[in-house]
Amino acid sequence: MQLNRRRILYAEDNLDIRIPVCLLLGLSDIEVITTDNMTQALRLARCERFDLYLLDTRLPDGLGTELCQRIRDFDRETPILFFSAAGREDDKQRAKRCGAQGYLTKPDGLDKLPETILDLINQPRNLTEH
Repeated sequence: MQLNRRRILYAEDNLDIRIPVCLLLGLSDIEVITTDNMTQALRLARCERFDLYLLDTRLPDGLGTELCQRIRDFDRETPILFFSAAGREDDKQRAKRCGAQGYLTKPDGLDKLPETILDLINQPRNLTEH
């Protein structure tokens, strides 16, 4: 058992994105629990502890921003990072308003993903304003 291993929940329905992200994050010693829908993501988030939530903006059963808001209803501490192909400024602002701490755009942000995740996990927690 590795004591410093970080654990994240990744909600992404596109397997062609999910697999390389999981492989990349595994190289940074980040354990990734995946789901392809909002319903299961909410169930996992309520039942288990994660160091960060990584969300796509569109899932088959809802929007990532809705998922973010629903997570914030019961978890105001754990950082949320969006990783999405929707890269307009209003998409990023919408994510921030619903409680996210960061936003990276696919696929360009892939190389920044491990570092951004670890930075957000290691930041002091003061997220209660959302």
